Amino acid sequence: MIYRFGDCVVDRRQRALCRSGRAVTVEPQVFDLLILLIENRERVVGRDELIDAVWGGRIVSDATVDSRVSAARRAVGDSGSAQSMIRTLPRRGFRFVATVLGEVAAAEEPVPAMPDLPSIAVLPFDNRSTDTHLGLLADVLVEDVTALLARVAGFFVVSARSAGVYRDRAVDLRTVGRELGVRYVVTGSLRIAGERALVMVQLTDATSGLQCWSAPFDVAHAALVDLQADVARAVVRVLEPELTRAELAVIRRRGSESLDAWACFRQAVGALTLGGWNEETLARTRAYLRQATERDPGFGLAHAYAGLVAALGQVFGLLPDSDAMRGEIRRTAMAALELDPDNPEVLGYIGCALADLGDYRAAFDMIERALEIDPSNAQAWMVRGVCLTHTGRVADGITDLRHGMRLSPLDRRLGMWGALLANCLLHVGRLTEARDEARLAQRRDRSLYFAALVEALALMRGGSDDEARGAIAQARRIRPRLILSQMRVYLGASAVEELAALWQDGAAVKLAASG
Repeated sequence: MIYRFGDCVVDRRQRALCRSGRAVTVEPQVFDLLILLIENRERVVGRDELIDAVWGGRIVSDATVDSRVSAARRAVGDSGSAQSMIRTLPRRGFRFVATVLGEVAAAEEPVPAMPDLPSIAVLPFDNRSTDTHLGLLADVLVEDVTALLARVAGFFVVSARSAGVYRDRAVDLRTVGRELGVRYVVTGSLRIAGERALVMVQLTDATSGLQCWSAPFDVAHAALVDLQADVARAVVRVLEPELTRAELAVIRRRGSESLDAWACFRQAVGALTLGGWNEETLARTRAYLRQATERDPGFGLAHAYAGLVAALGQVFGLLPDSDAMRGEIRRTAMAALELDPDNPEVLGYIGCALADLGDYRAAFDMIERALEIDPSNAQAWMVRGVCLTHTGRVADGITDLRHGMRLSPLDRRLGMWGALLANCLLHVGRLTEARDEARLAQRRDRSLYFAALVEALALMRGGSDDEARGAIAQARRIRPRLILSQMRVYLGASAVEELAALWQDGAAVKLAASG
């Protein structure tokens, strides 16, 4: 059905919302909530009913519900004034009160344009065994993967309910793509192999029918019930970079002159993911983000990511450590907060940027808000750990850092996070752990020159100067343009002074080797 009210058109079947003739990006949970309220507009929808319908009865906080209602209001242009379309009735629930001008069969009307985003559907996984319990686990796994993918910035994910109509049906994935209006389809299967449960996942381009990627995930059958959430997170963390690569190829084919704000945002994320930390990649990333915010000034996530990228560039010595740059970072972060105050990713990015500026109290407040909405936000846990470590709650901070890394064990940012943990361990004098984490971070991501410097400091403070010289040489090999003074923000002034004693030795060793 198509619902019309105010300047909005909502197509239930295509899961699309247009306002004033323009497509509006709506997260799957927010869309489900909006449809629930519209279709029950003759009465008040209680919180419990809303949670049952949108979250499948899972336990969620009032803050999470309120944030999704706020997002629904923003999507339809509801200012929350006396003329509000979505009313909150204290201790009772919510009601959609706008006049719906018409409801017609979707087939009788032109379908509103889908949001110009890379779009995905996760189809029901096949149970390739006689174990009916495994089939139930497959359904839960699909729901979890769908929910986690919905949090990936820049992607539109069709709800598990809509994709569920393809259960036990042999269909061409190109047909699925046309019917659901999606560019990518995720399929999967579960089977038993001895004592192991094998989960196979594939990503297919629904426009061509060609498979982009596939991978197996192997877990003890007996542990699958306990580990299903971990399996879902592992699937998404491996799948997300593959989606990014596939989408970058589509964007390049379109040509830069036709890119919209979301495509520019994906270009920025892809550039940093694939290019590593250096001046050229940073400049390219920031340029894409400027294009994104110019093409859509209300794009809060792009503003937040721009603030985070600039803050990290300053920390890693790739941008000047100046009052002007700090002011720009803070203004960008606050603009994002004003535009999208209930988005946990936006809050997480802002919190990280503020922590990089050394404003740990403000960063902690921001991260607490992000985790209240999304307790599985691994990056938010990492930033929380940094804030606690640098404000005297060392044990709690290290615990949070390790928890964040456990939440996302296959994350592409794991090397970066390991370097962060190593620096915090160094900060509190746990030298052996700092050295080991710094080395592990470098194995995970060979571009992390700053992790090599943390390793060097841990070795120096432990009395191993020769090994420290080797770590300094490694940092210089990774980044030949490295200047020690540029690392004052990341390491601290006193740590830079410590390294200076061996820095010239390292330069002499390098010169001798090249001669």
